[in-house]
Amino acid sequence: MATARGYATGAAGSYSYTLVNPVSLRTQCGTCSDREEQVEAVCPTTNDRLTDLSGLTQSTWCRWTSTIKDAAGQPVYVRTYVSVPQTASWRV
Repeated sequence: MATARGYATGAAGSYSYTLVNPVSLRTQCGTCSDREEQVEAVCPTTNDRLTDLSGLTQSTWCRWTSTIKDAAGQPVYVRTYVSVPQTASWRV
């Protein structure tokens, strides 16, 4: 799931969109719900809506949080990088 903040200017039907960085990407392990990854990334261009995530490569990440939860869904382990290592792997 990706979320972003931004705003639109102009008249109905011909809006101009501006994206406000950073954007947030969140995923849970595909087969379980005990692991969650969240990344904040800086979009290289901000003059449109967030429609394509392919430009958000690991080099654009400004924050990465990995959380492991117990059976009740409570966090038991949280690691946050604010200087994201370029060799780390993000499990989707």
